[in-house]
Amino acid sequence: MEGMSPDATRCPKFDVLRRQLALVDAGAKFFSNLFDRAPDPMIVIDATGRVLAANAAASRLYAVDHGELLNLRLQDLLPSGLDVSKAARRLRDYGETSLEFSESSRDGGLSEMRVEARLFQAGRYVVTFRDVTREKRFERELEHAHEQRTFGEAAAAVVHDVNNLLVPIFSYTDLLAQREPADGELQRSVAEIREAAERAALLARKLLSIAELTTERPAVVQMNDMLLQMKPMLTRLLGDRIELSLRFDRELGHIEIDRERLERLVLNLVINARDAMPNAGTLVVETIRELRDAPTRRALGASGATAYAVLCVTDTGAGMDAATRARIFEPFFTTKSSQGGTGLGLSMVHSFVTRNGGFIDVDSQPGCGTTFRVGFPALAGPR
Repeated sequence: MEGMSPDATRCPKFDVLRRQLALVDAGAKFFSNLFDRAPDPMIVIDATGRVLAANAAASRLYAVDHGELLNLRLQDLLPSGLDVSKAARRLRDYGETSLEFSESSRDGGLSEMRVEARLFQAGRYVVTFRDVTREKRFERELEHAHEQRTFGEAAAAVVHDVNNLLVPIFSYTDLLAQREPADGELQRSVAEIREAAERAALLARKLLSIAELTTERPAVVQMNDMLLQMKPMLTRLLGDRIELSLRFDRELGHIEIDRERLERLVLNLVINARDAMPNAGTLVVETIRELRDAPTRRALGASGATAYAVLCVTDTGAGMDAATRARIFEPFFTTKSSQGGTGLGLSMVHSFVTRNGGFIDVDSQPGCGTTFRVGFPALAGPR
């Protein structure tokens, strides 16, 4: 009709449909953008495992273009040999599943991944990849802390019982020792009983240390100076048959630590080295300032520091095989005879090192000697 506006001829039903299509399009773009910007790598697969869509994080994870991902299947993105049969059955039966696996990361370390899949449309599944390395490490640390606490509580109970037994032993041996030494054999027996009781008391103190019931007193320590002061004592401990060599890094720096316990750590390592060289040998005690990158620190379980003051104790003794190396930090594990040690020394060393944000590792082969490396975070700046 003449003079009528063009809008007047527009059908209201078409307007409603147009608005609905615009809303659908906006919603699709919103969710597509949300999918693509998700921080976790995500893909969409069909029932055969073929990749139908992938977000930017998935492309970064596998270092391939988006188009290349669409030519792959889910199996291509998982480690070869990984058994996914149980996970696939759960996905088919319940519409969701998950599995975990380890793979080499780009920095040369080992990453732990969790893959979760959920049905979101008929025959289509959303698969999410998550790096759970930190979570797993935290879980292991919590589990280890719980084990340490349990062991500490048990150790405290043992110490209490041992002390109750030692009180009458010390009392009666003191009374017997005060008698006239008419019977020399009796007095010698009393002296041996008291010596055995003193060893038991020392063992109780070690158990208390492992239980962490004693307070550490951190102070600024220069390890080179401390080792120089300890040299006469170390020389006496090693005797004439073992040659001691001290080598110092003058750029070592300072650390903040309980000096008394650090000295005990050194003594423990030196005594173990001495016992590994029953005939003769050489012991090298060395300090090194090391800069460690993040992957190396993570692999060693060390703290976030980059500079470490490292103590190296190397002997020319019998060495250890892989089975022994794997257990040396376990409480009560010892390679010595029943009269030679309690197996608590290296467990105490390990506990002390980890409490102070350090690392400890061992390099040893049968017949090739042993090297212990103990590192603590170095303080920044001059002291």
